[in-house]
Amino acid sequence: MKILISCHWLRKLCGSETFTFTLAVELRRQGHDVDVFTFEEGAVSKKMQEEGIRIIQPFGEMTGYDIIFASHKTCVEYLKDRYPNTKIIQTVHGLVPKLEKPNRRADYFVSISEEVQNYLRGLGLQSELILNGVDCERFKPVKPLNDKLKNVLLLSNKWSLTSDSYKTVEYVCKSRGLNFTIIGYGAGAAVWDTERYINEADLVISMGRGVFEAIACGRNVIIAGYDKMVGFIDDNNYPGYLKFNVSGRDFHNSISEINLSEEFDKYNPEQGEKNRELALAYHNIKDKAKEYLRLCS
Repeated sequence: MKILISCHWLRKLCGSETFTFTLAVELRRQGHDVDVFTFEEGAVSKKMQEEGIRIIQPFGEMTGYDIIFASHKTCVEYLKDRYPNTKIIQTVHGLVPKLEKPNRRADYFVSISEEVQNYLRGLGLQSELILNGVDCERFKPVKPLNDKLKNVLLLSNKWSLTSDSYKTVEYVCKSRGLNFTIIGYGAGAAVWDTERYINEADLVISMGRGVFEAIACGRNVIIAGYDKMVGFIDDNNYPGYLKFNVSGRDFHNSISEINLSEEFDKYNPEQGEKNRELALAYHNIKDKAKEYLRLCS
């Protein structure tokens, strides 16, 4: 099948961009001819090209496609003018950013969470619920967890090193004698080989895609972002957190020394294997790609 995937920009390692990379690479692995359209190239499009995927920009050479999987309303608008007879399925990733709003010119929609699906339903738009996918062969357990919590990783593009929340995490880790690392734009720059850093940690603090990648690596995880914290993931509470794409919008606990210490105390090396099973059950990109393909008929 000839497939076009689109993302407004592919300049840096953020959620929608990484989603696009992951889906494109997997569909190509499954034997499909995949191109990716973007208005702005960058770090992510470069990695796609290394995987043998052709990148197309506006007014570039474009052939016919059997299906278009689009992220962002701008891509739907541009591509519908050029492919009026090709089915375009827009993935809606969130509620707030203007780029992620649904474009009614799309033929159908995918929601990445129940929250998004309910939002679209309120606009009179039907959608298929397909959770975010992770390459579970790339993101997999490499190192066993320590029996006792030793290494903590903060994985985030949003946390500021001068924020009270960051200082609280840093202080609690230091007071407990834990090794503490931060990666992502919060630390000044994102890294591509995220899985290497995740596998050095026993416990990862993150939200959104960082959570999915961390559980795929079999780490203990605390969902937290900005100045709010959801808490420690286990196999009982995780399905509920997924309703809001582990974004933290359903919980509003401020991060404090006391409640962060309480979450650290829940550390359990046996939870790592359980988290890996959660990733395989809910986020394996092999399964997610097939769910997208089923929408092509």
